[in-house]
Amino acid sequence: MRATEQQEVPQILGELAPEQFAAWRHHPVTKLVFDHYLVDFRANLERGILNSWLAAKLTLQAEQESKGYILASHMVQGLTLDKILAFYNMPIGDAVGANLRRPAPNAAGY
Repeated sequence: MRATEQQEVPQILGELAPEQFAAWRHHPVTKLVFDHYLVDFRANLERGILNSWLAAKLTLQAEQESKGYILASHMVQGLTLDKILAFYNMPIGDAVGANLRRPAPNAAGY
């Protein structure tokens, strides 16, 4: 999926250094959400769907809704800077360092 012509590239994307994105991915809160919460969330949905199916109480709507949540959580968990850049039709890979400027650090050093 790619951004439509009506969707502007967020300004921060042009200012974001790959190192900053990597730091966010390795932040303890991000790791909690991606490595634990999303995994447990999906397992809970899958268990609920299986239990409903075994009890012959699974509706098509519940199945489709749960499938959407599960697939979306996988997509979010696998998000990379290259995928974001590709979505906005920006250069990826080796060209990233040349095309993204690192903003001046603020008082907190970020």
